[in-house]
Amino acid sequence: MDALTFGRLRGFDRLDGALLLLSIASGVAYMLTRGVQPFPGSVVIKALSMAPLAVLAFRVLRRIDRTSPDGLILAAALMLSCAGDVFLYLSFRRYFVHALVAFLLAHVTYVVLAPGRRRREPGEGRRGVIDDVATAQR
Repeated sequence: MDALTFGRLRGFDRLDGALLLLSIASGVAYMLTRGVQPFPGSVVIKALSMAPLAVLAFRVLRRIDRTSPDGLILAAALMLSCAGDVFLYLSFRRYFVHALVAFLLAHVTYVVLAPGRRRREPGEGRRGVIDDVATAQR
């Protein structure tokens, strides 16, 4: 499991490992069966490639920092992305607008997680020095 997660992760337990493996296995199964799709249950395989990642993000990030909403926000964004994929898979013509709305909401949710949108301490972050200089000149 360490190889899949690039080393030890804080708060990563057996259930988290199972969720990661379920996601990987579902993604591989989806790719291997692309030539015979659609078939009954293929939408479930598609959804199971992303939905466990949303649960995993929530569980692990919540354990690391209970006060931060990042786990919930990331889980919501991943679930919205998953919903968009499922809508497109079910019927492109019939559910296109539904998928578009799900993807739009997912992207808005991802933007909320962007580091530049958050309050930070001076010198923190990728552009810390540039932001500190710009703030000092105001």
